[in-house]
Amino acid sequence: MGSLKCIENGSDVSDLEKDVRNSWKWHWLEEECESGRKFSSWCKKFNEPGKCVRIICSKTINYGSSGKKALKLHAENGDHTSRVRGSVMSSKIVSSSGSDGSYNKSLQDKCAEVKSVVGLFLSEHCLPFSLASDLLSFAQRLSKDTVALNSVTLSATSATYNTTHGVAHYVKQSLSDKLKDVFFSMNIDEATTSAGNKILNILVQYYEEDEKRCVVDLLQSRQVNIANSSNLLDAVDDVLSERGLKWDQVVSVLMDNCSALRGVKTGLEAKMRAKNQHLLDISRDTVHMVNNAAKKFFVGLDKDIFSVTELASDLYYDI
Repeated sequence: MGSLKCIENGSDVSDLEKDVRNSWKWHWLEEECESGRKFSSWCKKFNEPGKCVRIICSKTINYGSSGKKALKLHAENGDHTSRVRGSVMSSKIVSSSGSDGSYNKSLQDKCAEVKSVVGLFLSEHCLPFSLASDLLSFAQRLSKDTVALNSVTLSATSATYNTTHGVAHYVKQSLSDKLKDVFFSMNIDEATTSAGNKILNILVQYYEEDEKRCVVDLLQSRQVNIANSSNLLDAVDDVLSERGLKWDQVVSVLMDNCSALRGVKTGLEAKMRAKNQHLLDISRDTVHMVNNAAKKFFVGLDKDIFSVTELASDLYYDI
């Protein structure tokens, strides 16, 4: 399928819609929403049979089976009405200086306008308001090169590709370069995805010379569905080799207390010490240690009377 393009109002779409049960009718766009706005203010027909697009957020609407009713149902949707309302308010705020934009607004008015637009953007896209400061800083950074900002276009596909093959590669290589000549600690833990795959996450902690502080970064995540000590060691070994790092640079390792990781003879800890006999410490996860201690403490006690949560609360407030 070629690129999607909006079709000019009134154009002949009979060939495009010949196999659609409820083919497109241009007079649908003259219908009005509950807000009094015509469908034409937010809906466009593009070159795909049985579908139109909501231009506010580029969401596709399938009208092939129910015709104009699909547009009406979409117009009554709460998400749609909130987006339309936000779009109208944004337009009013931006154009409040007059249709020709000739009114010379004060700096205070301009700042108020920016704050309002940022707040509306967060609301329209269901983002937390805690991102307001970061979003504003991001906009200020982009505005330093207005020529590039006004010329650039970015689709969802391009953003995915740039992040995966551009930014991710740079971040990965940059971290590898920082770690090549320094000692670092590792934090290793497993997680399970919604698809049931087991992922081994490897964090590194090292001293950042430029920032003059210890930094924690994600070194890499690796899928290891059969999570025995041999496979886990191979995964860690492969990650270090790929990054050009050596076991001699590893100062210590933090892991939880499962047998695959902490087994005395065949666990990952024993096999790591064979790789590097000078590890200063292979620490245990303090959260797991506290959890295990609590379980031991409450063995034999009536769980309906004694609660770990209540005990922890009492210890925190009373001691």
